[in-house]
Amino acid sequence: MLARVELRGDPATAVQLQRRFTVTGGDTAVPPPRRIVDFENHTLAGVGIFDNVDAVLASALDVSPAAVDLQLRVRAVADYVASSPGARADLNTRLREQAVPEFQHWAATRFGTTRNRWMGGSDIGTYGSDYRLRTAANLIGIWANTSSEALYFQAGREEDGSPLNGSNIYLIHFPADQLPDAVVQAYWSVILVSVPDYRVVPNRLGRYNLNSHSDLSYDPDGSLTIAVGPEPVPRGR
Repeated sequence: MLARVELRGDPATAVQLQRRFTVTGGDTAVPPPRRIVDFENHTLAGVGIFDNVDAVLASALDVSPAAVDLQLRVRAVADYVASSPGARADLNTRLREQAVPEFQHWAATRFGTTRNRWMGGSDIGTYGSDYRLRTAANLIGIWANTSSEALYFQAGREEDGSPLNGSNIYLIHFPADQLPDAVVQAYWSVILVSVPDYRVVPNRLGRYNLNSHSDLSYDPDGSLTIAVGPEPVPRGR
């Protein structure tokens, strides 16, 4: 459970509202989480993810309309993995050399509609039977609001399709008549993350998020330019 209160220029009232939130617990016993194989974003899970599927699937009900069919498929794969050492090795190779790399590429480049090299607009937060999109959201951000609550966009590619390079300087420019506050009804933010771990990038400025409450300096014509790079960018560049 996550609760957020927007400051919106009135921190005192926001804090008062926050302090009124209460959570009442009952006597429900929560069983310990089922053990799954550890993995990182750059590798993702291998064949070991199929070693304990019955216990894992039984530990949390899935309301997706595709859940039953996919669980049957998962159990079929688990049976194949358990059938012989050769089958286990075969699936692990398929995961490592084909399935995982293809999914990582799709999640980084094709999970949504791309316009001007910014990708977004998909039904993040409302997945239905689209498990690939749901898995991409878990990879990139663990969870997401629905499109009625928030919109997410990401830019990760140059004009020629190559990945953005951390040694380069990139400028995000908003004309004076197209500033974020003019099209966003509430909070907006710009965050730089690394790939494939999708964590904020450490920097000596300690600056990880520019948003609607940041003390930003606008260009003389009223436009806004956000610079991203390894070194500070002089104004007017």
